[in-house]
Amino acid sequence: MINVVYPLVKSNWEEIRFSLRSLEQHLNEDFEVHVIGDYFPSWMTNVNYIETVRKADPYADTGQKYQICCDLFENFVWMNDDIYLLKSTKLRHIKDQPIITSIPKTLSAWSKTLHESVKYLSEYGITNIKNFSTHTPYYYESEKLKQLEENFPIFDGKVSVEMVYFNLFGPENPRTLTEKLGIYSDRNARVTQEHRYLHHNDRGLTDKLKSYLEKRFGTPSRFEISDEPDITPIIKPIAREEDDVLVRYIGKKSNYVYSHYDFSKGTAYLPKDLAKYLVTNYPRTFSYFVG
Repeated sequence: MINVVYPLVKSNWEEIRFSLRSLEQHLNEDFEVHVIGDYFPSWMTNVNYIETVRKADPYADTGQKYQICCDLFENFVWMNDDIYLLKSTKLRHIKDQPIITSIPKTLSAWSKTLHESVKYLSEYGITNIKNFSTHTPYYYESEKLKQLEENFPIFDGKVSVEMVYFNLFGPENPRTLTEKLGIYSDRNARVTQEHRYLHHNDRGLTDKLKSYLEKRFGTPSRFEISDEPDITPIIKPIAREEDDVLVRYIGKKSNYVYSHYDFSKGTAYLPKDLAKYLVTNYPRTFSYFVG
């Protein structure tokens, strides 16, 4: 079981809803989701909440959350609510951590953190330092993270966790990042088959991008509270048995799918026991078909 951790603060738009939908759609592993922070959306379900008190310094706050995760999990995937999976993804894809070809020279707080990471790594004796700060999902082994604490202010927010960790424990010959589409402004950006990840910052979260996400990830996930049963994609048609019962879907959603049963045409044949269960427990969603 993979632990996927989202550090979360309240935002003006619920990006995490669509990030979770992208996980359900494309992460082909058994996984659990954990939210860590001081905010837990009321619509969220099947998610573990790790409540923390937010620190004023956002980088120190992130470091605190990393430290808590190390105490809770043997390993975990560090995710963010502004990252989305765009195609079928296995854990091996996430572990294959790529690099960015350069380290930015801007005066932003984030850039300063990266350069501080370079300084610490250089003093530790690491040469040919690579920029692993890709804003993609990161896979960590907690014991390795804890080892870093002896020589790096890894949980204090003074260095980039991913920069330090992957320069010591990452792939020896990492590939250059080409499979992420990063959106940092209102410029036009086109998703291609090459892209595995989509990431945006606040400026990149335009109305156009919101519309794209709502359309691309329009099916609710198991992490959302609903008055109707969970929706999952059709994997293969279900063979009809002689005693199956024809059930009508009377809910509000369009192109509705329950488990493997396709109600997109309004009705579907279900086993007797399942039909009775749905009609009895969800009378506003299902009814027996009376022709």
